[in-house]
Amino acid sequence: MARGGASIQQVAYDLGYESVPSFVTMFRKALGTSPGRYMAERHAGANPKDSNG
Repeated sequence: MARGGASIQQVAYDLGYESVPSFVTMFRKALGTSPGRYMAERHAGANPKDSNG
């Protein structure tokens, strides 16, 4: 995710989670949204700033 498009599964395993659902549960508790929605919102918010370069 934060590493240039890594999958949620890869991020979960990199952080030591043995299951993706456990990672998603932790993520939702910590940030109040799912990893996919979080990244979609970040991506949508980043485009206007990035295009002005």
